[in-house]
Amino acid sequence: MIGKSKGCVSLNLWQGYENGLLSLYHRKLALLIFIANLMTLTAASHDLSQAIQTIDHELSRRSLALDPAGYFIIYIDREQNLICAKYYSNNINEQGLATDPDTGKPIPAKGKVDRQAIQLFTGRSAKELCVKIFEQTQPCPVTLFDHAAYLGREAQRAELALLQQQEYIQD
Repeated sequence: MIGKSKGCVSLNLWQGYENGLLSLYHRKLALLIFIANLMTLTAASHDLSQAIQTIDHELSRRSLALDPAGYFIIYIDREQNLICAKYYSNNINEQGLATDPDTGKPIPAKGKVDRQAIQLFTGRSAKELCVKIFEQTQPCPVTLFDHAAYLGREAQRAELALLQQQEYIQD
């Protein structure tokens, strides 16, 4: 039996293809339908990927409240195959800027900052890293829910970059 179901090769056609029960014509037809469906899925996936990237880019430009407990610098240690998060304390001044608790000077958002991390967290996966930060550290070094959500997203991005041998740049 040959047919299509919701844009996909029917199970009967595909089973017949795999079992060699179809004529050469029907085998070619099944393969063409399969390839056409795969191309449609690939195009749809690309469109979805572009839409998500646009949304993420716009959301990355929004204003954020800084966590008064501190901030994290996330990076990958490829030699050890670890996701790392250095934790730094900060204060928030009257203007809403993060300041160095020792000097009172604003901490720049970009560029190199010469500060000592208070703690280094490492994990072999995003989940392991987040469990160490949020569940095994008392008091928790994160006090805002949006900061916790951000760290979870960044840990997932770092894990994906580690697995795919890609560069990771913290958002």
